[in-house]
Amino acid sequence: MDGNSFIIDSLTYSSLWGGGSGRSLERINVDLPSSDNTNWGTSVSLNNATPGKINSISPKDFDLQLSEISITPVPLVENSNLTAQILITNLGNNQANSFTVELYN
Repeated sequence: MDGNSFIIDSLTYSSLWGGGSGRSLERINVDLPSSDNTNWGTSVSLNNATPGKINSISPKDFDLQLSEISITPVPLVENSNLTAQILITNLGNNQANSFTVELYN
């Protein structure tokens, strides 16, 4: 409730939504309905919960990850060229128009 005793949000909890085993139930996206059971899940925080912080399962603005890498030829031959194909995916809310991938030996 807010300061005027108006209900801001409510839901009927189900343990099937996630949480348990010492981990908190977290809302994935605060802009989606709280009554949507697919908008809830188990915290992946190292602390098992995120009080006062953004929920650990909420999508980030930008969240790039290396999804796949393949190198040819296999087996690699010393002092020869190789080709690397790298697939980067963005799980974030915003489109990543520019980023850099650095590979090190």
